[in-house]
Parts: sequence; structure tokens; C-alpha cells
Amino acid sequence: MSTLEIEAALVSPDVEVRRDAVLLVGRARDAAFASHLMHALGDADWRVREEAVRVVTDVAVEFRLLSQLIAAISQGGNVGLRNAAREVLQGLGAAAAHALVAALPQVEESARKFLVDALACGGADEAVDTLVTAVRGDDPMLAVSAMDALTHIGGPKVEAVLREKLVSGDAFERAGALDAVEQLAIGVPFEELAPLLCDRVLRRVALAALGRSGDPRALPYLVSALRDRSPHVLARALVGLERLLAHGADLLQPLLRALETLTPEAWQRVRECARDEDVSVVRAAAVILGLARDADAVPAALWAITRGVSVAEAVTAFDAWAEEAMHAALRLSAADPAERALALELAFALSGRAQALAADGALAPAALASLRSALRGALHDQDPAVRMASLRPLARFAEAEDVAALVAEVEQGFDELAVSAGAALRELSRREPAVVRQALAKVQVAGPAAATLAELLVDLDGNEALPRLRSALLSDEPEARASALVGLARLGSEPALELVCLALTDEATEVQVAAVDALSRMGNGAARAVDVLLGFESQDPDVQAALARALASLHDPRALPRLRKLARVGPPFVRLFAIEGLSALADPGLAELLVEALGDSDHEVVKQALTGLGQAGGARAAARVAIALDHPAWDVRRLAAAQLGRIGDRSSVSALRARLEVEPDSLVRAVIGEALAALPEAR
Repeated sequence: MSTLEIEAALVSPDVEVRRDAVLLVGRARDAAFASHLMHALGDADWRVREEAVRVVTDVAVEFRLLSQLIAAISQGGNVGLRNAAREVLQGLGAAAAHALVAALPQVEESARKFLVDALACGGADEAVDTLVTAVRGDDPMLAVSAMDALTHIGGPKVEAVLREKLVSGDAFERAGALDAVEQLAIGVPFEELAPLLCDRVLRRVALAALGRSGDPRALPYLVSALRDRSPHVLARALVGLERLLAHGADLLQPLLRALETLTPEAWQRVRECARDEDVSVVRAAAVILGLARDADAVPAALWAITRGVSVAEAVTAFDAWAEEAMHAALRLSAADPAERALALELAFALSGRAQALAADGALAPAALASLRSALRGALHDQDPAVRMASLRPLARFAEAEDVAALVAEVEQGFDELAVSAGAALRELSRREPAVVRQALAKVQVAGPAAATLAELLVDLDGNEALPRLRSALLSDEPEARASALVGLARLGSEPALELVCLALTDEATEVQVAAVDALSRMGNGAARAVDVLLGFESQDPDVQAALARALASLHDPRALPRLRKLARVGPPFVRLFAIEGLSALADPGLAELLVEALGDSDHEVVKQALTGLGQAGGARAAARVAIALDHPAWDVRRLAAAQLGRIGDRSSVSALRARLEVEPDSLVRAVIGEALAALPEAR
């Protein structure tokens, strides 16, 4: 192909023509095409950009393209070009590090982060020394930019140079070092941070870093900063205090004594921080308010939970008054409908905390009564979220008088509510079996919680539940019939087995699937179940898939012929389940079947076969896997290359190298390269 033809192809409206042209340029390795390659990096189609990234990475240094790549990563008009240029620079690693560091102070601040990404992600180890040198250089702007880049890398060298700058840098550099220390969560000794507290600008960031020092001498500085009128200083002091407390419980009492010196105005500003946009500040403010037993501590904890703080994390601040805080949460749930569900959840968590901390492991009777009263009221709330919030606690605290309400929720509730109410009933049945049995006497096995009800009936009545389960099998609702089978499987008796076998003839697919699953779980009748399943025929793919799973789970060698048949002639996803089952049963003929599956029309089946052959290992398996390097699907070829990297030999090296010469997909080429690197025979 001539130069003019290549140039024309690079601007062709056909994506594949442009992609092939980039490949040709890569093979030609002619610097005359450098500008064309840079243009291809910004192509409108990602496939062309991928090819250009690979080619440009290979020739960038030789063609002196670093300055153009840095210009490309710094511009914002073509996002595709910027990302492609960044990928190239990352791939160049050390070869681009010096140019990137030199460019950092020259590009606009908005573009600097992209250069930092290229430095931090590409050849990070090689870039560290260059960046460290820049940090120690005479240009403060470059030093701060380099410190920013080092925050993406970390490590002992980075920590050392940042701590060095905290001591020896000017105010601008110290601020940059503090920011970097904060991002890397480095613990800096108190002695190195104390001098920075005299500088009004540096103090704000240094306060948060003080917390990681773990030094008790930091406590007076942090508490003093709580009196500061600057919201930023106050916020960082709160974060610092929370971090400091994490270093030891011995700091708690000195902190509480120090907090007593705060003015009402200071406390009000702390409460305002509990509504900050920064979740770390919100969490820290909630912790401090909780430790101080502040009236706003519970609302602050609720707000923190809505911002992503876990309930378990939020309640730890209330250890000294968990039971009182529980009452506060319950009062809040009654007063504010919008927060009722979350307040109930918090109250439940606080009750558990109070129980865990109590000497006798129990809530006070009055507290328990208040909690039960709130939960019972919430169970009748119009908001499903509130009812759901009450069901999990009721599983632990419900009494006989709650059975009727729970049964009503099972019968009338939505899916999740009914299932949760059923779970609460099951828990309560361990404490009040007679009451629950009586309440369920006339309840139909139907609705979203039917399966839970069926199992519960068996747990309560054993074989006495059989007539009710048999009745449920006559229901007009397939869901109820399927749920009855769950209970019958739990019962596991001979009569139950007969009913399950009868259900295999049900007209509804979901019932047949449930019957097959039930047979696989009836341990006492495992041998009979295998006989029944081996004689069962269905053309429905869902039933066949359930059959494959069931036969595999019963671990009976008699299932092998049936699974082999399903693996060969079933629908694609059934073939997948059958192959998995044969693998679980260690079928001696599995290798032969996997080789056959390599020619399957479904790509997922082929990939399953490749995985199985890869697990088997050996030269013969490697030879079979190598055939899939020519499969039309790129993801199959990629998996084949990966498996050869695990099990391949010298012949696999030849196959991989041959494929690499003609492979058009960059992702597959990358995996082939990794596979070759992993094979000793390729070295």
C-alpha cells in the first residue's frame, strides 16, 4: 500500500479501513506518518483509537511525540484524544516521566491532573525518583505539582520526602505537603506538626493530621480549635479529634473533661458541622456530640447515616448512654414521620449496643417496653418503609400478643414485607410455638411468604403439617403450589416424597422446577430421588436446567449419562449447567465432552469448555485450547490465550506468537502478551 493510499485510508469514512490503516502505519514505522498517528489518537471511533494507542506507544520516543502527547492530554476539546494520549503516556512510564514533570508547571491548572494521572499510573516506580527530585528542586510550583502526583503513588520514598518538606519547605510547599500527607493518610509525629500550628494558613490542614499522630499532646490544640470561629478550622479539628480517639480509649476521659470548657456558642458551631457537606466532618461531629451526650447527638447520627455512615459505626459514640440515646431515637421517630423508619433502625441498633454493654446482657424493663411499644405502632404505619424497619427488631423482641399483627402482614403485605414478617414469626415460634401454631391454624400457604409459611408449618407441626401442604398443592396459584413443595422438601418423609414426585407432572413450569429442586434436597430419599429424576423428561429449558443442577447435587454416578446428554443436546444455558455438574461429579469422560464443546455454536458454552480444559491442564488440553485462538469471537480468543498462559508448553508458544501476528483486537493481543510472558518456554 502506497503512502498516498495509507493517507487516504486514515481519513476514510469506513471505521475498519481507518483501523487497518493504523496497523499498516505501525508496521511501516515511518516518522512521516507521525502527524497521522496523532490524528488517529483522536478518531471518533474507539476501535481506531485503541489501535493508535498501541502503535503510538511503540514509536512515541523514536518519533519524538512526547510534546505533542502532552499537548493532547492538556487540551479539552477532544476527550477521546485526551484519554488516548494519557493511555500512551502511562504506557511509556519512565520514558515520559521527565517530560511530564517538566510540563506540570507550564500547563493550566485544569489540565495538570491529567498529567498527574499519567505520571502516577504509568510506570509509577520509575516516576517516583523523578518526582522526588522535582519536590526537592528550587521551583515551588513544580514541587507542589510533583507532590500532588506522588499522592497517587505512595510508598516509603514518598512519605520521606513529604515529611522532609513539612520541615524545610516554604509556606506554599508545606501546605502542599500537608495536603499530600492528608490524602495518603500518613501518620506524622506530633513534633513535626506542632511548628505548623503557628501558621494560620497551615493550621487548618495540620489539625486533621494531628489526629493521626496518636499523641496525647495533640488534644489541647484540637479542643482549642473547636472554639475557632472559622468553620474550616472547626471542621478539621473535629476530624482530628475523631482520629485521635481511634488511637486509644485512654484519651476519652481527658477529651470529655476538655469538652466541658467549650462555650454554648462553640457547641452550636459543632452542631452546625453535623450538617456539613463533607461526610468525614459529619461523622466526626456526630461522634463528638454523642460522646458529650448533647441533645442533638441523635439527630446528628441520623443525618450521618443518611450521608453514608453505617448504623453500626454511628452507635459507638453512644456507649456511655446507649439506652438513653435509644429513648431519644424513639421520641424522634414519633415526632418526625419523615425520619421514622431510620430512627427506628437507629433505636434498634442502640438497644443492641445497650444490651451488649449491660452487665446482665439485658435491657432495662422500661426501655424494653418503650421499644416494643414503638415497634408495634410502626407495624401499622401506612409507610411500608416504616413497617419494614419494625419487622427485623420484632423478630428479636416480639411477644405472643404480636403474633396476630405479624400474621396479618404475612397475608396482606407486599413481597419483602411479607417475607420479613414470616421470618419474624419463625423467630417468635421458637419462644411461643403454641401461640404461633394456633395463629397459623387457618392461614393459607399462599402469597409472597408462602415458602416461609410452609417451612414454618413443618417446623411447628412436623408430619402433622402434611395435610395442609397437600391442600396447598391443590391451589389454583402456581406460586402456592411451588411453596408447598419447599415445605415438603423440609419434611422429607416418604408421603412427602410421593407428593413431590406427583408435582413433577404439574402444568406450571415453576412448580416443576420447584419439584425438581425439592427432590434434590430430600436427603432421606436421595436414592429414590435419583431414580425419579432419571426417568423424568421435560422439554422446558428452565426445568432441564433445574434437572442438571439437581442431578449434580445428588452426587450419584448414575446421573452421568443423563448429564452428558443434557450437555450435548440441551439449550445453551442448560448445557452450561450440565457441564458444571459433570465437572462436580468428576466425570471420567469430561475431557472428551469439553473438546466437543469447543465447537459449540454458543460462545458461553465454548468458554465454559475452555475453563474446564484449563483446570484439567496437560499438553493435550493445551493443544485443544490453542485451537480456540482462531475462534471468531474475541472474548473466546482472549480466554483461550489466558488459559494457555496457565497450562501451555512450547507448542502453545508457537500458537500464541502466530496468533499475535494476525490478531486485530487489542485486548486479545494484550492477553496474548501476558500469556507469553508467563510461559517459561517463551523466554
